[in-house]
Amino acid sequence: MPPGHTIEVQPGQTVWEIARESGLSIDEIVEVNGLEDASEVAAGQMLFIPAGAGSLRSPTPKAPRSQPGAVVVEGRPPATPTVTVAPGQADLMWPVDGVVLRDFTTGTSKREAYEGILIAAPPGTPVRCAKDGVVAFSGSQGTSLGTFVIVEHDGGLVTIYGHLAAAAVQPGTQVRQGSPLGMVGTSGLLGSSPRLQFQVRRRQVPVDPLTLLPP
Repeated sequence: MPPGHTIEVQPGQTVWEIARESGLSIDEIVEVNGLEDASEVAAGQMLFIPAGAGSLRSPTPKAPRSQPGAVVVEGRPPATPTVTVAPGQADLMWPVDGVVLRDFTTGTSKREAYEGILIAAPPGTPVRCAKDGVVAFSGSQGTSLGTFVIVEHDGGLVTIYGHLAAAAVQPGTQVRQGSPLGMVGTSGLLGSSPRLQFQVRRRQVPVDPLTLLPP
């Protein structure tokens, strides 16, 4: 599990104060905790402070979730349609072991959709292919996704692996489930701890990765 801890919001404490004391940006605290905005905090609320932050401590610390859970090609509008697939319909493996920072959401009128899962893991951790397939893209397009790999699978399924420190495969490469695709990094991020953004598409429609992964 990567370094990190949770803190309990104290009465009168703001996200700005937490960001200053932890060495993180306000945007990062909002992102990793799935907040709609920086004002959405209340006394007693638990916030996760990821690796690389300062020494902020909570008087009543609570361990973050340790089981994997949501990562993304970002920037689609909230109304993007999604597909829900019953568990067991696709045999995907977790691309990396780590702490899930953010889950898949379809979006609301107040909140943008998040079309994948975001997993924190130590820098350099190998990122594995979730299912047999063919590499369709490997590299960077100058977006917030940084260096990423796209793998095409049977049945119109596509998996996407973002924020890599480096990619280890080239387009056209046949890959097996569990094959290394690259390493966890911070590409495309500003002041953020290492993390993997993992997305799934079925015929170009976003799918919640949790419906396709083992518990």
